[in-house]
Amino acid sequence: MAELCTSDIDRGVEELKIFHKFFHRFFRVKTRDVIKQSLQYQQGLLLGEERKNMTNMEKTVPDCDHQSLQNFISDSKWDEEGVISEIQRIGRQLSGGRIPGIRILELSDDHRQAALPSRGLGK
Repeated sequence: MAELCTSDIDRGVEELKIFHKFFHRFFRVKTRDVIKQSLQYQQGLLLGEERKNMTNMEKTVPDCDHQSLQNFISDSKWDEEGVISEIQRIGRQLSGGRIPGIRILELSDDHRQAALPSRGLGK
């Protein structure tokens, strides 16, 4: 297995930022947007410590504040249904609609302290 170098990680972060732009509209609320926090949360899930908590994410993700992330998860009113629908749409588009039953996102108890039902691409 090849080792990752800094340029690989930097490229991955840039690719995540590009992908994340598809979802910006779902992270705008009436009084402000939580686009920055949503990206930081995604980076925190992908990088760093094995234990994915807000304090560890703060250590790993640049310019990150664990209280801001906690507020994003607990209290922000971003459009989670919109995010799920967009991920499903992208999955269908990439698969040419050939794999309607695949699960590409399943939210667990770690997300907003409540599990949501799994959603298939074809539903």
